[in-house]
Amino acid sequence: MNTARQKTFCRITIAATVSGMAGRDYLSGVFRFSEEMPNWALDVLDTPDELANHLGKQDKPDGLILMFPYAGMVRSKMELSAIPTVVVDFPPPGFTPSAGRTSFVRLDDCAIGAAAAEHLLSRGNFNSYLCIVDQPQFAYTHARAQSFRETLSATGALVETVELCEKNALERNLRTMTRTIKRLQRPIGVFAVRDRAAIRVYDACRSLGFSIPEEVAILGVDNDELFCNTRTVPLSSILPDHRRIGFLAARELNRLLKGGKGQEIVLRQSVKDIMLRASTRIIPPAARIVTEALSFIEKNASNVLRVVDVVRHLGCSRRLADLRFRQMRNETILDAIVRTRIEHVKRRLLTAGNPISRIAEECGFSSAAVFTRFFKARTGLTPSAWRQVRAR
Repeated sequence: MNTARQKTFCRITIAATVSGMAGRDYLSGVFRFSEEMPNWALDVLDTPDELANHLGKQDKPDGLILMFPYAGMVRSKMELSAIPTVVVDFPPPGFTPSAGRTSFVRLDDCAIGAAAAEHLLSRGNFNSYLCIVDQPQFAYTHARAQSFRETLSATGALVETVELCEKNALERNLRTMTRTIKRLQRPIGVFAVRDRAAIRVYDACRSLGFSIPEEVAILGVDNDELFCNTRTVPLSSILPDHRRIGFLAARELNRLLKGGKGQEIVLRQSVKDIMLRASTRIIPPAARIVTEALSFIEKNASNVLRVVDVVRHLGCSRRLADLRFRQMRNETILDAIVRTRIEHVKRRLLTAGNPISRIAEECGFSSAAVFTRFFKARTGLTPSAWRQVRAR
């Protein structure tokens, strides 16, 4: 009876990192498939030590599903093991899947990188692009970065790349990243190959005083809400179909258990969605911001107009509006308000024969004295003296 039971039940070991959304979604996909397999008994391991001890026992599992970062740890044992195994990762160089009972199932990370480039291109006109690669020891991060660069290069854009190592060089890498963001011409479109790297970019921008997304737009990958929704400016993120990968991995293991040979499976429709948040909000074109602001200022030249009134009319941040004015006109919004008001006052002084007190009232000044101080501070002459000079 015990022997029959041992043959009936199939022990499946799953090694996965469950601290992030990606790992939990992978497991969710595996569990969904396992509901169709009542004879599967699942054992989930989440640390390298647990996996090493597990594989060292004589009573080995009937099948393995390995999700990074465990893949590299077991590759050296694959050829010695007859256990059907599915690895959620790139196959190692020179590996021939059909030679054994190991299959590789993975996302199309090139499609993810291309989707990131296309998303940023749709958000606005960036002067610079930056790609942040953390976990550079894994092939998938480089596949995403390379595709991002190639997609943008096809449009004539240049992309810089910074790698973030997680060990001794991390602090140095973070300083390099911060210096790069500071050096690049803004606005900058940044693609981080994971949400954890996107957080690093966010923190660097805050330390530099750069506005998100007006000066730096940030896009990550994984849609880990713990990272994306806990910042003052929520982070946009690409949502890969991790659950589908988990399902495919479990289905592939079932095929191997039935005697199938190993193969590589790439999920071509890997981008499930792009979760739009404020970090890649569409920024109005610079020319339209300035044109609308100048038109509004001109229409209200005879009123007491403040910078906040102009910004409220534009529907964007003051930082962005001032940035666009400096970029296109080499002046601030306040400079434009004062300049327009002076021009309006000068036209009234030349075309109307009204006394100074009446013109001051028509132009929105509280008194003739306030009007005179304002005008003289900016022209060097009182309104009466300026009118006399121009009338000659």
